Amino acid sequence: MHTWSPSVSSGIANVPWYPERASQRVPEQVFEGHETQVRCVCFHPDENKLVSGSDDGTLRVWDRATGSAEVLSGHTDWVCDVDVSRDGELVVSASDDNTVRIWDRKLGETLHVFEGHENYVISVQFSADSRRVVSGSGDETARVWSVETGELAFEPIKCHGRVYCVSYSPDGDRIASGADSIQIWNAETGSGLLSIRNSKVVSLAWTTNGTHVIGGGRGKVTIWNSHNGEQLRTWQAHSSVATIKLSLSPSGSHLVTRGWNDKTAFVFDVSTGEQVAAIQHDEDVYGIVYSPSGQFIGTGCDDGRVYLWKAPILGGPSANLSPASSFLSFLDVCTHLSVLIIPRSLMVIIQRSTATCNSAGGTATKRRSSSRPPGLSQDFHASRSARLIVSPADPQQSRGHVLQPIRGSHSTRRAEQSPKRDTSTRRCRSGNR
Repeated sequence: MHTWSPSVSSGIANVPWYPERASQRVPEQVFEGHETQVRCVCFHPDENKLVSGSDDGTLRVWDRATGSAEVLSGHTDWVCDVDVSRDGELVVSASDDNTVRIWDRKLGETLHVFEGHENYVISVQFSADSRRVVSGSGDETARVWSVETGELAFEPIKCHGRVYCVSYSPDGDRIASGADSIQIWNAETGSGLLSIRNSKVVSLAWTTNGTHVIGGGRGKVTIWNSHNGEQLRTWQAHSSVATIKLSLSPSGSHLVTRGWNDKTAFVFDVSTGEQVAAIQHDEDVYGIVYSPSGQFIGTGCDDGRVYLWKAPILGGPSANLSPASSFLSFLDVCTHLSVLIIPRSLMVIIQRSTATCNSAGGTATKRRSSSRPPGLSQDFHASRSARLIVSPADPQQSRGHVLQPIRGSHSTRRAEQSPKRDTSTRRCRSGNR
C-alpha cells in the first residue's frame, strides 16, 4: 500500500457563527420516491437531471422537466455518495456494501462493480477525463480505479484513519483525502505529497485554481494552502458537535454547508467566512451540492426527498473573484483599519513594506519582497499604514512547514501526528451525516 510522508501543522483564526440569520426559502422543485433518507445528490452536467443515492440502496436519476425518476438498483446497502462524469454518460456510486459501481446512465445498467475495499465506501469521484475513479473507505484506504478495466491504477493508498472524502484537484494532478488528517497525493502514482496535522475533516473541496483546500470538520470550516498546508482561515458554520458536509460554488466565491442533525443549510462568503444566506428544511439535511452553473443548490433529506433550490444571488465585488483574489481583497479591506489583528499564519502574506509617501518630499520607500503561498500572486497594497498585532497562538501550531519524506514504517512515523480515531460510530453514517 502507498503510505505517506511530509506533514504540516496548522493554526486557528476564528470567524463568528450567526445562526440567527436563518430564513425561509421556497424550493424550485421537490422530488419524491426514495423510501428513506437521501444521503447524496449530484447534478448532471447540463443540470436537466439530478442523481441521488439513498439508504434504501438505490440511485435515482431525476428528470427535472417531468419529475420522473429512473431507478438504478444493485447495491445491497446504503448508497453513501454519487458522482456523474463530465460527459454525463456515466454515474459512479459508493455503498455500505463495500463496493463501487459504475453505471451507464442512459441504459440504467451496471457496467462495473469494483470490489476490494474491506469496509464501507463513503466517497467517490470521477477524474476530469472520466478515465479513473477515486474512492475512500472505512478500511482506511483510498483507491484509484480504471473505469475501462475495473482494475486498480496502483496500490491502495493508506490514509490516516477512515477516509470520509476524496477529491481530484481541478487540473487532475493531485488527490486530496480527508480522514484524521487531510493528505494530498500524486494522482498518477499515489505517492504522498503533503499531510496537514490537526485537520480532521469529513468533507472537502478544492478551490477553483487548486491552490487551497476547504474542509468541513466538527462545526467548523477551514481553508488550507494545498502546497504547504498553511491554514488561512477557520470559522464556525454549525454547532460544535455537527460534522459538516460542504460544496463550493463553481466560481469559488461561496460555500454551502450542512451539519449533522441540522435542518438548515448555510451559504458563506469564502473570502470573509460570513454567512450570507440560509436554506431551511423540515427535516435533517444529508446530501448537498452546488449545480455546475452555480444557479442551483440540491439537497437530500431525512424525509426521502430531493430538493432543488435557487442559489442565492449575491452581489458585491467578491462574487466575481477567484478565492485567492477574494482573500487578498479581504486583507486589503482590513488595511483600512488602524489596527489589524491577524493570526501568525497570515504573516507570510503581509511580511513586506508597502510604498509609503514621504509627507515632506513625496518620495517613496522601496518595498521589501517576501515569500507568499502559491496562488496568492497579486501584490498586497495597503492604502494606508496599519499597525499589525500578531495573535498569541502557539507558533508551532500556526506556522506551516513541509517536512522532508521520512523513511520507515507507517505506524512509526505517523503515530505522533494522527489523533486517536473515534470508533464509537460506524458505516457511512459518520461520514455523511
